[in-house]
Amino acid sequence: MAADRLILLLFSTVFLCLLQTLIKFLHKVWWRPVQLQAKMSSQGIRGPPYRFPHGNTKEMSYMRTQSMQKPMAISHDIFPRIQPHVYAWTNAYGKNFLNWHGSECQLFVTEPELIKEILMNRDGAFPEIDMDGYAKKLLGEALITNEGENTETG
Repeated sequence: MAADRLILLLFSTVFLCLLQTLIKFLHKVWWRPVQLQAKMSSQGIRGPPYRFPHGNTKEMSYMRTQSMQKPMAISHDIFPRIQPHVYAWTNAYGKNFLNWHGSECQLFVTEPELIKEILMNRDGAFPEIDMDGYAKKLLGEALITNEGENTETG
């Protein structure tokens, strides 16, 4: 009798742990991407639809394979050949679109004014990297290592 209850308790615990893991997994790879795509769509940012569980990676690899199989004209316009998915989706969805790598989204921004606004970093979304050691010696007083203006002159 006590052994049966112990086995039942053990199986119940294992079942609940597996159920919790399944719910967390589905939330991460299905619910969150669908919810995020709906929020971005409500703000006017569209893109290729999310496909469970791989996102758009299969489409991207197919487009890249197709573009590499065709002969290329002699010109400097190589972007459609190198990044065919970005070229096609920019034409289909506009200058700003949402792309999926698995369950992680990637926002492509190609409007120059919006890129300037993002890179001004007013919200502190892109923190400066504090370098020391060999990296600091290698880069010195480079633009990437300076925080603010450097008014020292040689």
